[in-house]
Amino acid sequence: MKALHSENVSSAIYYPVPLHRQEVFGRQNIHTENLTNSEICAREVLSLPMFPELGEEEIEHVSKVINYAP
Repeated sequence: MKALHSENVSSAIYYPVPLHRQEVFGRQNIHTENLTNSEICAREVLSLPMFPELGEEEIEHVSKVINYAP
């Protein structure tokens, strides 16, 4: 994410808290010990630029930043 930011590529973590830990679902009887994949995804999934007007050159730039990030 730091490498993307330094190259002016926007990125974000849109769901930093898994659904089963969000307050709105607090009243649900959810057994959270079996939701390890949700926890991992919340920590690791990064949203990249994706929209219809995204050009080939921009896609290549994002790919290069990701592939060569330290």
